[in-house]
Amino acid sequence: MDGHSSQNCLDRFLGLRLGNVSFQNYIGEGGYGEVWKVRWKGKVAAGKQLRGFLFDTNERALERFLVEYNILRRLSHPNIIKMFGLEIVEGHPPIMIMELMHQDLDTYVHDSRTEPKVQLKDAIGILLGVAKGLNYLHTLSLPLRPVIHRDLSSKNILLDKMKFAKITDLGQAKISSDRFLEEATPKPGFWPYLAPETYSLHDYDNARASWKATYGSEVDIFSFGVVALEVVIGRRPRPEERINPRGMCYKNHLDHLASNENLFASPSKRKFV
Repeated sequence: MDGHSSQNCLDRFLGLRLGNVSFQNYIGEGGYGEVWKVRWKGKVAAGKQLRGFLFDTNERALERFLVEYNILRRLSHPNIIKMFGLEIVEGHPPIMIMELMHQDLDTYVHDSRTEPKVQLKDAIGILLGVAKGLNYLHTLSLPLRPVIHRDLSSKNILLDKMKFAKITDLGQAKISSDRFLEEATPKPGFWPYLAPETYSLHDYDNARASWKATYGSEVDIFSFGVVALEVVIGRRPRPEERINPRGMCYKNHLDHLASNENLFASPSKRKFV
């Protein structure tokens, strides 16, 4: 779809009402859905709607969308995005209704014109908030169980106008009963933030392999470290020459990780204290 067609498609949503949801402004998109500023039951909120073509053709995408909803609706923490509800209208993709934030951390860092891009006081506040949110997810107890986010990145950290941070987008999240997730999906998130153990050994020789990997909540702490570095240096920490036109070359990335033995230190050494 070209840019003109995409805009026409988006324009058709403006002012549209589905059930209790009235679409107002387009905010952005993720892997599974598009995010809008909406009005829902009298309040302004964010509406995340599953992409139409995935709703029609991809049962797995719908399952992940509903898993995210079912996880978020049970959580309650100041540093986790608040879920208000799920709007279902027959014949249309479902819409998750969440609290509306100002911007994501990636945009804030990228658009900042200060030096450093994130002032020390703000950096400490943002990172402390994210750490508290992750610790909450990882230490949930009955009747809930610990949650591993698996896709933590600066795009999945939202800020309000006071730069208060909240973790969002749990579409890749897993509920865990043990310290490790046996036979979990390898490379579940965005590659600059992926811990080494999320790569199966087979990936080293075959970038398209879909073998399983074994890892636990420590992968989120690795991702948190990358986010922290991004906040400090003011850009996403990745070697640009390792990007090719078709995307990430996983073997090069793994080679790069392997060249630093400290990155392969026991994941159990990664913890919040």
